[in-house]
Amino acid sequence: MTRAVLWIVVAASLAGCSDSSTSPSTNSTGFPDIIGTWLGSRTVNARLEEGTTTNNVCAERWSVKTQAGASFTGTFETGGAPCLQQAGAIEGTITTAGALATFSINMTVGEGGPCVVVSQSALSGGFSTTTTVDMRFSDVIACASGPGTSRSTTRTVSVALTRQ
Repeated sequence: MTRAVLWIVVAASLAGCSDSSTSPSTNSTGFPDIIGTWLGSRTVNARLEEGTTTNNVCAERWSVKTQAGASFTGTFETGGAPCLQQAGAIEGTITTAGALATFSINMTVGEGGPCVVVSQSALSGGFSTTTTVDMRFSDVIACASGPGTSRSTTRTVSVALTRQ
């Protein structure tokens, strides 16, 4: 009888053990569950086509609203002096380890008018725990600068967010 009680106590104590406390929680498909609100900062090193350079740190907010397996969609807002207020859609895919496989951002407001991402490269980083995301990428954006004209900007962007 005491041996049976001992095995029940041992089994019950092992049932609560986990091999890692920093692994992202996963949804039923094995991908990290990233739905929610994420707050932090975006650092942007930008070079305009005429050669002007800037380095700004802006407040950043993501609202990841939907996730189906690896794919997610949501919205972002960024701003705070000296940054311009910007907002738009985000979407991407992640690996089962939480790394970003793809990521796109659609800015609806930018300097001088609507901006579009022309190209993106060097995407790295991702959702490293259930509470943080760190990512980096380079891109070229084109923003309307007047009727029928646009200005391109080459940027290196890093984002650091914490789940709220």
